[in-house]
Amino acid sequence: MCGICGFFYKNTGKPINPVILDRMVDKMVHRGPDEKGVYIMQPGALGHRRLTIIDLVGGQQPMELPNEKEVLVYNGEIYNYLEIKKNYLSDIQFTSSSDTEVLLHFLHRKGTDAIPLLNGMFAFVYWDIENQKVIFARDPVGQKPLFYYFGSDSFIFSSELSSLACHPDLPKNIDVDSLAYYLLFEGYPHPHTPLKGVNKLSPGYFMVLNLRNWTLKKEKYWENLPNPYVFKPMDENKYLETFEEKLIQSMERHLRADVEVGIFLSGGLDSPTLVKAALSTKKSQSIKSFTIKHELDSFDEAGHAKEVARYFGIEHHERLLSQSDFLADIDPLLKNNDEPIADPGFLAIHQVAKFSSDFVKVVISGNGGDEFFAGYHPFQALGAYRVAHKLIPNYLAKFISDLSDLPRASFDYMNIPFRIQRFLRGIPYPPSEVLMHWIGSFNNHEIRAVLNKDILPNALVKVNGNKYPSLYNSLHETNGELMQKDLFLTILNTFQQFYLPICICNHSDKASMRVSQELRSPFLDVEMMRFANQMPSQMKYFKGKTKYILRKYHERNSPMGVSKRPKQGFTVPIAHWLTTALKPWANDILDPLQIEKDGFFDAREVRRLWREHQERKINHGKKLWTIIVFQHWLHSVWSEWNSIKIH
Repeated sequence: MCGICGFFYKNTGKPINPVILDRMVDKMVHRGPDEKGVYIMQPGALGHRRLTIIDLVGGQQPMELPNEKEVLVYNGEIYNYLEIKKNYLSDIQFTSSSDTEVLLHFLHRKGTDAIPLLNGMFAFVYWDIENQKVIFARDPVGQKPLFYYFGSDSFIFSSELSSLACHPDLPKNIDVDSLAYYLLFEGYPHPHTPLKGVNKLSPGYFMVLNLRNWTLKKEKYWENLPNPYVFKPMDENKYLETFEEKLIQSMERHLRADVEVGIFLSGGLDSPTLVKAALSTKKSQSIKSFTIKHELDSFDEAGHAKEVARYFGIEHHERLLSQSDFLADIDPLLKNNDEPIADPGFLAIHQVAKFSSDFVKVVISGNGGDEFFAGYHPFQALGAYRVAHKLIPNYLAKFISDLSDLPRASFDYMNIPFRIQRFLRGIPYPPSEVLMHWIGSFNNHEIRAVLNKDILPNALVKVNGNKYPSLYNSLHETNGELMQKDLFLTILNTFQQFYLPICICNHSDKASMRVSQELRSPFLDVEMMRFANQMPSQMKYFKGKTKYILRKYHERNSPMGVSKRPKQGFTVPIAHWLTTALKPWANDILDPLQIEKDGFFDAREVRRLWREHQERKINHGKKLWTIIVFQHWLHSVWSEWNSIKIH
């Protein structure tokens, strides 16, 4: 687990300024405090920060082949590196036991054909000096980030935008069109970033920069759509056996490390599943688990986590965090965030990562369990949506949707009024869009209302005769024929293709890397994801039960009650805090005069949302927090970038 960065110039004679590279590398010291490495050869430069996990002595980067014609910088883990070494590279004399050296030789031997054979979380840059080409790649679901700028004279890349901003060639203008996407998704979906002309490589893609003719080509190497396989009841045990086999194999790969590995433990289904699987692979060694205890009961699940730990006999660590503990970290955490991300789960993940990093360098997380095995609440609403969307005329559906703005008082976690109102929001909209109307901060109409009236992002414009604005194009294109065939699979795919990389993987990477910890997700193992999307829908959601196969897995040799546990998101009570402890801080950030001066949001509309929320008429917590995070980023992170002077 590391941070990578670098740049290339079109003009092969342009001098490389090592100060620029050093600034880019050092900006990511939290990603790799153990080692620093640089490589400079015109017309390019590569930088690396290392967090040592595998081969603590060897594996330094940037890493060159003995021929000195190929060099690699790489962030992440290749979990199947031992299998690759055995099956494809058995004739090579390795000088280290690192997965980095395996990846370097594998790319030398197979080029881009090696990328689909990798099982891991990664972002890497492989420079073939002799052939004057550079290969960039990102893992299938975007567990590791890769930002880049491709200009007329320079190409710049990095694991973080703040590192990228250290290069003087990087444009730093705010992309208003991308802001509309942020307001919908609560994060910047690939390829968008806050900066105009700056992109993030999409998950499951690689690209090749040709230094001879200065061209950049992208190619998709990963496709894993959920399939509508026919369910036969007599096959249930077969699927359960295969699930257990795949899970244990994934855990074996994810536990490969030369440092101690721990597990985030909640009271839900995902993390107890991982604990049970880990004990099947690592019985002779102790396993540490970590849980954060909330003061608010509706957000707390520490008691259930403790019960699971006691049953499996693992060393459990719990930390009670008061409201003041959480709040003390919010401002500095946001100040160090390279791009706005409004999913409040980011704050919770940061706290458990910060706590567990005192004990372990690597931690296992349940990311992907909900997205691949149907764990979220919207799956329970699909039957009602299917009937309502089909039978209710569109004009009446829109009227009903407006009822979602009616007042409600409770700010508790996922209470019934909140679920009803969120459900009503989605009734008028097609299957490809409905999930984002349910879980997104704003829809297109609300985005138009909250943005400065002088701004008209292209994302809000209807094009090519579509009934919907281009903001939703990616949702329709990604779901394709799925939305015509199967509503359940459309929602499942939307979670996998959007919410997972934009929010879950994004905030997990940022939160763990901020405290120099590696976070691994066995449910996002390549073989595990393929198996999950080849299972019948009934093995995921059956008779009103989410994560059906995980529940069956816990019916034997697990704590009583785990198989019946409802979904509990790992998050924080932002809506409540905005009316209490965070109120003065947030009120300053949302100062109408400053909002108007910045020119991105409509000050009157923002003040209306704030007033109604403070009066507890309507819970605008998601909307307000999304705006607050952007405004905070604008006046801390972005303003700092614009003060950087490098010559």
